[in-house]
This record gives sequence, C-alpha cells and structure tokens, in this order.
Amino acid sequence: MYRLHEHFSSIYMIQYYLYDYSYGFIKRGLIGTIMNYVPIKINERFVITFNKLLLISLLFILCKILDKINFKDKIIDYLIISCFFLCPALAKNLWFDLKFDILGIIYCGLLIITSIKFGKILLLFSPVLLFIHEGFLFMCIPSLISIAMLRQIITLKKDWIFITLLLITYLAIIILIKNYGSIYISDYDDYLFYIKGKIDSSIRNDDIIFEKNLITGNQIQDIRKSISYNFSHTIFWPLGIGILFSIYIFLNNISQLYEINLSKYFYNILFPIIFNFLMFFLGWDTLRWFSNMSLYMFLIFMTIFLVNEHKTSAKIDLLNNKIYFLFFLLIAYLPFNYLGVMNP
Repeated sequence: MYRLHEHFSSIYMIQYYLYDYSYGFIKRGLIGTIMNYVPIKINERFVITFNKLLLISLLFILCKILDKINFKDKIIDYLIISCFFLCPALAKNLWFDLKFDILGIIYCGLLIITSIKFGKILLLFSPVLLFIHEGFLFMCIPSLISIAMLRQIITLKKDWIFITLLLITYLAIIILIKNYGSIYISDYDDYLFYIKGKIDSSIRNDDIIFEKNLITGNQIQDIRKSISYNFSHTIFWPLGIGILFSIYIFLNNISQLYEINLSKYFYNILFPIIFNFLMFFLGWDTLRWFSNMSLYMFLIFMTIFLVNEHKTSAKIDLLNNKIYFLFFLLIAYLPFNYLGVMNP
C-alpha cells in the first residue's frame, strides 16, 4: 500500500462511486446509491482509505480461515499468507486497480469461515453482488457455489429447490440489467452533470473519465472490443498463465504434503475457472481476469484444506523438498509484482 497513492488513477476509479439510481435503474449503481446516504465527498483519499480497510479485512478473513484449517506446522500458515500477499495477481487486482473485485473475494472468504446456517443466508443475499458489478456472475458466484458445495452448506440432493430458485434469481437480475441497466442517450449529458456534482472540489471534473458504454450500453460492441483486446495483447498471456499456474503448483504442493487427494475436487476447482474465463469475452482487462481466476482458485483450495482438517492437523517433515520449493516460488514472485500492475 505504500506506493498506492503514487500510482492511484483518480481519472478512472472514482466514477464507480458516483453512479446511482437517481435517473432510473442503472447497472453498478448500488455503491453510488449507498454513498448518497454517507456524508462524505468522493475524493482520492476516501477511495484509498476505503480500499485499505478492505485489504485489512481480507487479511483478517484469511487469518481466520487458516485458524479454522489448523495446520499443525504454522510455517505453512506463513507461507500461505506470503503467497497471497506477494502474488502479482493480488498486486494487479487489489493494490493497483482499486476495483470492487475485492468485495467478491471477501464475500467468498466469509462463506468459508461462517457456520452452515449463516452460510445459507450469505448465499441468499449473494444476488445483491450483481447490482455492484454484473461480472460477479462469472467471477464470484461460481466460486461461492463451489465453496458452498465443498463445505456442504448446500447439496444437490437436499437443497435442489433452494439452488434452483437462486439460479433463477441470478438469471432474472442479469436480464434486468441487460434490458434496463442503461441510461437513455438523451439523458446522458444531464446524468453526467449530476454525478460530477458529487465529486469533491479538490478534483477537477474534467479529470474524471466516465465510461460512456457503462451508461448507454452496447453489449455486442463491448464483446467485440473485449475479444479484440484480450486476445490480441498476447504479452499478458504468459504472465497471466504463469501466475495462475504458479499458485496452483504452490497449493498443490501443500496438498501433497498432507496427502490430500485433489482428484476428488477436480470439478470444484475447474467449475469456477471455466466461468471466470468467460470474462475474457465480456470485459476489457486481460490480467484482471487472470487475477480473479487465481484468487478464487486460492480460496477454493483453502476450502479443500478446511474440509480435510483431520489431515492438515497432522505433523509433517519440515525438511521435505516441497517446503524448499514453496520458498522458491515465493522468491520467484517478487520480480513479477511490478509486471503485475503493468497493464495499460
């Protein structure tokens, strides 16, 4: 966080705290509507402070997860925390961009540490995430379902009605957003003038960039641009795949240390990754989608370790070669942290 203020781009991120429902229903308008009831002007300091609090919350949740997993050898805890906070995926996604993706990560983390009863309540309210960002349908929701299945918060046999109604709700909200989530072009200038009035006077209105397609909407054009950008900027693919593969190897080695059979959880790991991959067609940000794939896979592995608590509480040989390999991966992360935020 010590370099966050130096790199922070107010011309892009502040807009997401401004959109609200004053001119009618609009996608991603929930945060701005909530902010209307908070006596705070939107400026750089507020956005940075808010994201610092989110990161601290995420660290607290991760520590609670590790506490529930109860690794007998606490060095594994330290390695996992280091893996999470040194990972260039996190540097790109949570330290630099300051986007609301972290809310999905936190929500999944809460589902891991909560009780079975409260877990169902979290699932019940999960459709609200789609009003923050419709991309959570492919980024966060599949991981929530996978984690809930792993923890047996829901099961296909006993909770099929609950699951069916939840899926129908997700679909209905997405249809609502697609058909009614944009301001008519005739109201665009008036709406822009209105939301600029919510910005703190320390920031020039002309400095703020507003995504016109977010307000007026053109899904086909957006998909074409996303495909063109994500699949033509091949420089990001080796880095993104490398990040994803490194985290998988890191966590796979820990599972081998405790003799956890990952083949049992193959579909729990693969299911969210497939849905995350769809964002390459729907959003214009290559490394962001690799970041989300990496981070949600990380949380799913944490859940796998949790449901195998009887194995993780066993003593292991700390001189095992796999331990040295984990240290090597952590050191290998460091040069990529700067590259992780190098996404123009």
